[in-house]
Amino acid sequence: MTKYPQLSLSNETIDVTEFLVNVVEKNRKGETVNSWPGNAGMPIHPFPTETTLLLLDRELWESIVGSLENPVAISALHSCERLIRSLFPTVSGPCDSQDFSSHSEILPSGEAAIYLYDLVYFGVGLTTVAFDQMNELIGKAIDRLDSCSCEDDLGCFKCIANPRADEASSKKATRFVLQKIKAQLDMVAEKVIERKGDSESSTFELEPPINCPTCNATCSKSDRFCRNCGDKIADQ
Repeated sequence: MTKYPQLSLSNETIDVTEFLVNVVEKNRKGETVNSWPGNAGMPIHPFPTETTLLLLDRELWESIVGSLENPVAISALHSCERLIRSLFPTVSGPCDSQDFSSHSEILPSGEAAIYLYDLVYFGVGLTTVAFDQMNELIGKAIDRLDSCSCEDDLGCFKCIANPRADEASSKKATRFVLQKIKAQLDMVAEKVIERKGDSESSTFELEPPINCPTCNATCSKSDRFCRNCGDKIADQ
């Protein structure tokens, strides 16, 4: 776990519970024939997997709510989650969007959490790449907001509009939350890692970059694929 003043970033094993939100029947033309709300009697399906967890502590989250008001702040948190999920392949290298997912929520403790997790039983280490790349990922999310051509603060499907639910969104509020997170990440140049089962924390400097053997682009030593050409990087 890397600790920041009001933010923590960790790799964890979690249990994800999947359930059907609704069932939709369509014909061969793609037209909806019928729809049933709920899980249609099908049981929930829990499975263990791996996640990179971005946790905003209660003090930080309450300061955000104080600036934006609760409904707007929660909607902005969900928008941040969608941006992080959509931009994850830009730091992980080529991957199938159906191999990972995300979730965001306000915990009973008053903390706000964003999860980026594997959709593979027990996990395959895919989303743990985000642990070392979270600062870059948040920066890309801010860039996506600033570069999107839509003019309405509600955003569009290329940035923060929710394609799955009728949820109010705000580019201004989302940028505010992302900048709060980015400020916390920028405050700490070193990482403090607490490995499960270790009695002490170890502090170390970031590893030097490496070059892709195919295109010579600069990559992180933790990258499995080149961010420029997409080729697999041999183990160093």
